[in-house]
Amino acid sequence: MTAGFDEQATEYHERAFIQRDLSDWVAEWLEPQVSGLEGIEFGAGTGFFTERIVRTGISLRATDLSPRMVKVGSVKVPQAHWETADAWKPSSDWRTDRLFSTGLLQWCPSPREALARWRACLRRDGRVLCGLFAKETLPELENVLPDASPLVWRKAKAWETFYEKAGFRVVRAEASERKYCFKNACAVLRYLHRIGSAQTGRFAAGALCSAMRNYDTIYTKKGGVPSTWTFFRIECLRIEND
Repeated sequence: MTAGFDEQATEYHERAFIQRDLSDWVAEWLEPQVSGLEGIEFGAGTGFFTERIVRTGISLRATDLSPRMVKVGSVKVPQAHWETADAWKPSSDWRTDRLFSTGLLQWCPSPREALARWRACLRRDGRVLCGLFAKETLPELENVLPDASPLVWRKAKAWETFYEKAGFRVVRAEASERKYCFKNACAVLRYLHRIGSAQTGRFAAGALCSAMRNYDTIYTKKGGVPSTWTFFRIECLRIEND
């Protein structure tokens, strides 16, 4: 998926309003003032969450696997130190006080392993604050086009378990269902393509057109069609067992 996000980096920042909404919601849980501490943000994208994090006074390393995302982000939020990095395999030399991410972990193929590596980056009393999209995201699209998503959607409780098994104590966690209105089914798909989340060529043209017609037939109401997204935010503390 990195190629898709890399290609759409500029358009992503302009059009990814749902991802921005997630970042704004997660930012409600940011500590108001953490001057003197260091933080790392994984999957920073073009800086939606980054711009909120730096307001806390933390010294922030913002990372993303996409070079173009990093390039755009470094212009949008120059207060952070930007670099290209793999969130699933961060440098073993990194040590920090806070970890952040939004809109990233749902893409992770092995959450427990990745979170264990994140924990290893944290110093004593370190914390992690993350936001992601959980199960019951895009259910309308899944209904008319099974296996439309290239990832595995996981429930909020499953995410809490991943954190706990990786060596964290969950401080607080919350899920929130959001419904967005689009003109039609094609507009939903166009949105996903424009932000780099949809892979081209996964389905035959005929099957895709049929699915879009079914989406419109089943879900059209006054004003357009709904697209459901389930936001999940979680804050955890590193358990000291070493």
